[in-house]
Amino acid sequence: MNLLDKSTRYYLVYSLFVFSIGSLFFYFSIKEVINDGIDEALHQEKIVLIENLRYEREIDSLKLNKDFYIHTIAGQHKEYDRYSTISFSQDTTLKQTQRQLESVFKHNGEYYILKIRQSLQREEELIDSIIPVGIVMFMILLIGVLMINNMISVRIWAPFYFIMDRLKSYDIKTGEVLHYEKVNIKEFDQLIHNLHLMTSKIHEDFRSQKEFNENFSHELQTPLAIIQNNLENMIQSPQLQEEEMNQISSIMDAVKRISSLSKGLLLLSQIDNNQFPDVTLVDIAAVSKKLVNFFSGIIEDRKIVVIEKYDGSILIRANQALMDILMTNIISNAIRHNIDEGYISIDINMDRIVVTNSGKPLTGDVNTIFDRFVKLGEKKNSIGLGLPIVKKICEASYFTVSYKNNEAEHTITIEF
Repeated sequence: MNLLDKSTRYYLVYSLFVFSIGSLFFYFSIKEVINDGIDEALHQEKIVLIENLRYEREIDSLKLNKDFYIHTIAGQHKEYDRYSTISFSQDTTLKQTQRQLESVFKHNGEYYILKIRQSLQREEELIDSIIPVGIVMFMILLIGVLMINNMISVRIWAPFYFIMDRLKSYDIKTGEVLHYEKVNIKEFDQLIHNLHLMTSKIHEDFRSQKEFNENFSHELQTPLAIIQNNLENMIQSPQLQEEEMNQISSIMDAVKRISSLSKGLLLLSQIDNNQFPDVTLVDIAAVSKKLVNFFSGIIEDRKIVVIEKYDGSILIRANQALMDILMTNIISNAIRHNIDEGYISIDINMDRIVVTNSGKPLTGDVNTIFDRFVKLGEKKNSIGLGLPIVKKICEASYFTVSYKNNEAEHTITIEF
């Protein structure tokens, strides 16, 4: 539920509550006013009757109709006027609601009880005609108020929705700092100011981190290359002992791992920074064939059977460099984590890439296989960035990647 609907709902609930209370108050107020008017008329009729009684002196001489009742009562009594609404039946089928004045008064030393009635039929008809009109007028007023409130709310909250749209389209990779115009609403202007400061800070931090990652990874390669070159020269020395050779070999392995790790992190940073924007038609089947041929030496050494299935030339819109890296990581991963005399199946069509390979069962949570530095296989020399790079490339290319395993069989599926 959006903000406007929620506020409108509150207005509606409140209005219905006020309408219910107001309708009851309106109904009883009208009824009270009408009863007061009738009571006043009944009181005037009582005064007229008493005046007539003074002149006629005998009750029987008064010309009373069926709505009047008067007779003497013996003894001492307290004088009073009592008004009430009663239901009076003229016959067995017709019942009328009437207003009655019951009065006890003293006249010429005697006490009388007087009852005067007046039918409420016309008054009830009047109320019945007023109430529907009031309800219709209130409903028109309610609908009008809700419509006006909604129109005003839309105009007032327009800057908020504009800000939301800008935030939805905000991409940190573009390096854009969000700018807004003031709307002369204090709260929104404060929000706009804070968002401008926030995006400026995010942009500056992102730029600094980007420069640090690139500079660090780039500058690290030079000393690593020097170390590796010197180690290779040292390992060729005839004066080295076997123990020293093993130590140098371990150092070289560590240097290679650091170099691979640095390159992998740099690549992930470049993908995050959208440094591969060029999109062309890439023949993914040709890329796969080229890589299978490139790895043919190690494939033959380990006696791995490669089964290739291509539906002709498969052209997809993507970055050429990223597709080379993607297929390199997938195929090299299938070779590295395979078993001797195992198999690799590569099936590529216009909808997806499916690479299946034999291998040992994985240990650990397979749901984390695309996380960085996660190692589920037995290969200790893996840096744990191959499949995370694959996932990052798929995200940048708007592909979806998934993994499933069946005991000793592992499958990577990429859907275009």
